[in-house]
Parts: sequence; C-alpha cells; structure tokens
Amino acid sequence: MNKAIFLKKLMSYTLLLAIFLSSFLWLINFQYGKQQRQAMIEQTYHESQLIGQIRPFKETDHLPTTVSFAILTKNLRCLYRTPNTPMNHSFIQQAQQKNTRFHYQIDKQSLFLITPIKEKNTIKSYVYCVKSLHTYQRQKKQLQTMSFLFFSLSLLLFIAAYSIYRYNFYRHQTRLNKALLSISQSPQNRVSLITSNAQWKDLYQITTQLSETYAKKSKKLYEQAQQFKWLITDLPIGIFVINDYHQLILANTTVSELFHLPTDYHKNCYLEYFYDKTLVQMIQQCLTKHIDLQQELHLQQQTEKIFDVQLHYLNNQQQLIGTIYDITEIRQLQTMQEYFVSNVSHELKTPITSIIGFIETLLDGAKDDPLILEQFLKIMEKDACRLHQLIKEIILLSRSSHQLQFEEISSINIYSFIESLLTRYQREIEQRHLSIDINGQRSLTWNTYAFYFEPIIKNLIENAIAYNKENGSINISFAITNHHLRMRIQDKGIGIATKDINHIFERFYRVDKARSRNLGGTGLGLSIVKHYAELLGASIEVQSQLSVGTMFILDFIPINKKIRKP
Repeated sequence: MNKAIFLKKLMSYTLLLAIFLSSFLWLINFQYGKQQRQAMIEQTYHESQLIGQIRPFKETDHLPTTVSFAILTKNLRCLYRTPNTPMNHSFIQQAQQKNTRFHYQIDKQSLFLITPIKEKNTIKSYVYCVKSLHTYQRQKKQLQTMSFLFFSLSLLLFIAAYSIYRYNFYRHQTRLNKALLSISQSPQNRVSLITSNAQWKDLYQITTQLSETYAKKSKKLYEQAQQFKWLITDLPIGIFVINDYHQLILANTTVSELFHLPTDYHKNCYLEYFYDKTLVQMIQQCLTKHIDLQQELHLQQQTEKIFDVQLHYLNNQQQLIGTIYDITEIRQLQTMQEYFVSNVSHELKTPITSIIGFIETLLDGAKDDPLILEQFLKIMEKDACRLHQLIKEIILLSRSSHQLQFEEISSINIYSFIESLLTRYQREIEQRHLSIDINGQRSLTWNTYAFYFEPIIKNLIENAIAYNKENGSINISFAITNHHLRMRIQDKGIGIATKDINHIFERFYRVDKARSRNLGGTGLGLSIVKHYAELLGASIEVQSQLSVGTMFILDFIPINKKIRKP
C-alpha cells in the first residue's frame, strides 16, 4: 500500500478511535459514578435503618457499619454520636423540614444522610449518618486517569501519524520548491525528480518535463543570444542602447573602440563617454520627444571621418537604440565616382569635339585643299586613337574578380614576354636613346592569367619609357623568391614627388597633366595596374625621387593559392 495513503488512513482511524474511546470512557465514567453514588446512598440508608433498630446505644457497642453516625431526638438533640462524626447542622435542619423517607447531601469529601425513625407514623428520632467518599473518589480518579491515558495514547498516535504525513508532505514540497527555484534561476540546467509515491508521481513527472522543456528553450535562446552577441560584436556598424535613465546598457566593439569605453561602462551615464555636442543633443531629443533621428556627423574623436548616426526610440522597452556607421569611404567613393564621371565626360568630349570641328571645317570646303585635308585627317586620326585607347582602358577597369573563373591559366616565359612587349615600343626607345637592361633567368616561367598579367607589365614599361629622360635607362629584373614572383621595373626618369605617390593609382590622376596629355596618356594606366594586381593577389610598392627615377616592385603569389578579391 502507498505510504501516503497508509498514513492518511492511519490518521483517520486514530482520530476516530480517540473520539470513540474518549466518548466511551466518558460515558462509562458518568454511568459508573452515577451507579456508585446511588449504591452508596442506598447502602448508607440501609445502614441507618439498621442503626435505628438498635436500643439502647453504648459507646462500647461494636456496630457492623461503614459509616459514622449520631442518634438525634425529635428535637434534634444528640443522644449518641460515634467518635469524630462531623455534624452538619444546616443539613440536619433542612432534613427536619422535609417529610421524606430520607434526605442526603454530598460534598467533595463526605455523604450526609439523615433518616427519620418512626413508630406508628410518628417520628421518634433521627439517624444521622456520615460516609467518607475517599474510596469512591479514588476509584473515580482511577477511571478518569485511565480515560485520559487512553485518549492521550490515541491522540499521540494521531499526532505521530500526522507528523509523519506532514513531514513527507513538506519533504516533497521542499523538493518541488527547490526544483522550481532551480528552473527559474537556472533554466538551462535540467532537473530530474523520481519518486514511488503515487500521490506525487504525476507532479514530479510534470516538473521534470517542465525542466526539460525549459532547458531546451533556454539552450536555444542562449545560442540565439550568443549568435546575436557575436553578430552585434563583430558588426562594423556601431550599436549602442541607452535607457530612459540615461544609462548606457549596451555597446558593441565598434562603439567601445570609437569612444574608448572602459570594460565597466555598463549602466553608467552615457554622458561620461559621449563628448560630441551634436550627438548628445540628438540623444537628449530622442529620449525626451520619443522620435527617430538621423544625421551625418564629424565626431570630435574622429574629425576626418564622416559617420551616419541613426537613433530609434523603442516605446515598448523605453530604450533608445542607436547606430553609428562610418560612411567616410562611401562618401569618398561617391566623390571619386563623380570625379571619374566628370573626367570621363571631359576626356571623351575633348577628342569628339575636335573630330566634329575638323569634320565641319572640311565639309565647309577645306577638304578641297589637299594639304589642309591631310593635316586635319592626321589630327582626327590622333584624336580617334586617343578616344579608342580611353574606351579600351575604361573597359579594362570594369572587369571584376568573378570574371577570373572564365579565364584560362597560361604558363608565361617572363623573359620572352618582356622582350615581346619592348618590341612594341622599339621606335620610342630608339628616338629617346634609352638603354634597356633585363635581369632574370631566361627559362623562368610563371602560371597566371595572361589577360590580367599583361596590362600590368605593359603599363609600367610604357610609363618607364614615356616619363624617362633622354639617354636614360630602364632596368627590369625578376626572380622567384619563397614561391613568389618578384619583379622590379626601374627607370632613370623625372621621378614622382612624395605628395603625389599616394595618389598615382587614382583614376585620371596625373602628376604632370600637360606632359601626360602631350604623350597621349589617359590617366588610367596605373589604376589598371593597381586593379589587376589586386585581382591576381599581387602587392605593389612604389619608390621614387624627383629627377632621379621611379621603381615599381611587384610581388605575385602562386595562382593555386587563394586570390584576394578587392
């Protein structure tokens, strides 16, 4: 039988037993006392009659009685009294006034009984008897003691059963309370409760299932929270959260680095860390008016950079969430794009305008003059070639990294490749009396994408020729170092100023604009070199000094290694 059910039944039975025994013993005690008292009264009455029949009395007479007594006259004068017989005069007087067979009175210690002795229906005397209640009281007390002991034993048994039941109840309740507290405080930890008690078994199973459900959900939420934390932490966009008490409760790595936040910033006032006046005004306005704001700022910590600041107030959480995004590069790209479009338009417009002008002049009659016709056609041819070169280079710049997958890898003999390129400029080399020196193994080959590799070397050789001095020299060297192809193209030309070196790879940037235009340069050659070098995963370094010369150093990685994408 289940322990809890057994204890419940035991408590019920002991309680009923205690009530029954108490009632039964009380009834016995009541009936026994009533019967004993009545029997004692009857016995005392019979003894008083016996005493009344004896004549005369002498103190030396031995009477077979259990009472002490006295013989009273009709006028209540004492004729005879046994030793130590207490006289209850008020009781005696009351008995005289009543015409009954006998009259009695009981107090705590004694039974008083008086019986009139009659002769021919006339009262001649009274027998006054006093019986001690010591034996009666002792028996009554014993019976009461027995009743109390039986009741106490039953009550103790009930209390013991109830205590065991309550102990088991509180033991299970305590286990459940601890389990529920553990679930509420650490829901990710599973709690398993097992019991053979049928009364608690279902509740234990429900608690265990609840713990498992909470543990699964908690684990999922923790993983999501970690993912969100990692996402927020690694985002290049700065994210911060401020509550209505102006406490900074969240800031990711970008914001921490931007404002130099300490590790213990949590729940401190944001004014301790945000010093930019415009940003503080935006935050105060957003927190006060509960509105969304957006503005581009030059933060005091980063005066050279442009940040897009957006503030959004969450009414349901009474918090402000802000994002700070560095848009400096975007604005620079926009500026470069505008500059590029402007330059392309200008570069295209100049030769087209020139060609159209000469065509109109020829159509107006100049074509009839053979000398003018030939002169104009040569100028038009030169402008058309320049226009063709510009369009070709713009197309080259438009090629992206994903187009590499459509190209075939070629094995190029570097020495033969350089010689082949130089033959294209043999006329310019001879006119300027330039000396060319190629240093490298004649048998060295390199696997690469020829379509991208050729424009890099071609443009650098072309610049070395174009910007060289009369009777100058060009040194081209190459070698394999740590599985990398390292190439150097050095000229003894006009050189590049230090302030211009960081800009020479920008599109349409010219160090000497007048000379570049006279040489037919478009300002895109080095941009193509930089762009294609990045597509091939190559690095490029420039060393130059005015009036001394310039050297470009290229470092190509093997083609089977990962290509860096721009």
